[in-house]
Amino acid sequence: MKAILIFILLGLTFSYNGEGAATYAKKYCDKYNPDYNKYVNRTEESANFVSQCISVGGGQDFEGCEGRDNKGMFKNAADLKKCLASKGWKKTKIPQKGYPIFMRIGYMTMITVSDVVIKGQVTYCSHAPDRCNGRFGHRLLEFYSPPK
Repeated sequence: MKAILIFILLGLTFSYNGEGAATYAKKYCDKYNPDYNKYVNRTEESANFVSQCISVGGGQDFEGCEGRDNKGMFKNAADLKKCLASKGWKKTKIPQKGYPIFMRIGYMTMITVSDVVIKGQVTYCSHAPDRCNGRFGHRLLEFYSPPK
């Protein structure tokens, strides 16, 4: 919070750190950060993990968003999407490293961890189930990017 205030006071803008989000995702893709809640329900856990990647790793502030748990993260993909939209995030056709991915069907969320799409597939990390460097065909996915 102090860092954001300093940026504002200095007239600087805060930018999302996709590399940091991807690094966080790789670190915790097959284990849990003990500082945050662990959910048994896969859809809740996947949204929680991706919110951690976006906030802790990427630096996105969720202040003012509804639907967060007692640790400030989301357990519902719809609430996470709504929060990101309120912060200026938009759908994009091109996945980028450290940016969130939402399933068009179902509520699974993932985080992109590669720089490129390989043979029509996106490399991602997720907690539904725990998966590091998984691959998924991107025709069923929605990608989001932060404001520029």
